[in-house]
Amino acid sequence: MVGVEANELSAQFFIEYNGKGGGLKTLRSDQKGGGQYLRFRKGTQQVAHGLAGLLSPDTIQLSTPVTAITDTRSSVIVTSQSGKCYTGRKLILSIPTPLYKDLVFSPPLSGDKLVFASGTQHGYYSKMILCYASPWWTKDNRCGLAISYQTPVCVIRDTSVAADDHYCLTCFIGGEPGRVWSRLPQHERRSQVLKQVSRIYREDVEVFKPIEIFEQEWSKEEWSKGAPCPVAGPGLLTKAGAALKQSYGNLHFVGTETSDVWSGYMEGAVRSGIRGAKEVVESLAVERLSAKL
Repeated sequence: MVGVEANELSAQFFIEYNGKGGGLKTLRSDQKGGGQYLRFRKGTQQVAHGLAGLLSPDTIQLSTPVTAITDTRSSVIVTSQSGKCYTGRKLILSIPTPLYKDLVFSPPLSGDKLVFASGTQHGYYSKMILCYASPWWTKDNRCGLAISYQTPVCVIRDTSVAADDHYCLTCFIGGEPGRVWSRLPQHERRSQVLKQVSRIYREDVEVFKPIEIFEQEWSKEEWSKGAPCPVAGPGLLTKAGAALKQSYGNLHFVGTETSDVWSGYMEGAVRSGIRGAKEVVESLAVERLSAKL
């Protein structure tokens, strides 16, 4: 579920993670209201495109990685990799906590905020999408879903969109078996997945005839470095958990891991953004009132 082994995460974290999604059965459910109930026909980036479409043109600056954040008390200065600076009254930071270390904060993060950010990690989570000319796995009324204790694939899902003539099996690889698998050359990674799919579905012909294969390894991405969401190690929530979503000067922190509902999911990410926006609005209102007094 989160791409780590059992000894790498806090029991409290896992219990709370399940609770925020309505319980383990709801998280794993394909039924209405379950974590696996809906998919986006054109991909999940539709969420980002939809939100971007609500904003004025040129509001979002793409290909502008941030390297430093300076809180001067009266304003916040964000410096990009190219040296360009952006100044604002407040800043909402939405990147995962393990990536905080890639930024230079001035003044530096300290106390429980630093303790928490230093104690989380991304799991190993990848997926390989096998695309076929037809949904051969639906023969004999099979649904395409498989959960496996073999390696490297732990879950397989039918992610076809029949209306678009797209027929796919998406294979999820996570945890330590995934880390071992990721070190193999591409042809061996693909070979292992295809052989496992063949064993599970007892199909030796169609499995090995995909028309296309897509691989997504988040741990090898420069800007995300892992998936699906940060995991807290043993004792971290007890020691510094309250600091996760607390503001720090003029900095406000959001992201799916900070949500109290559907943490780790896009639902949680959007909810956290709404919370962060409200925090900023309320904070600015308090400052304006103080200035008048």
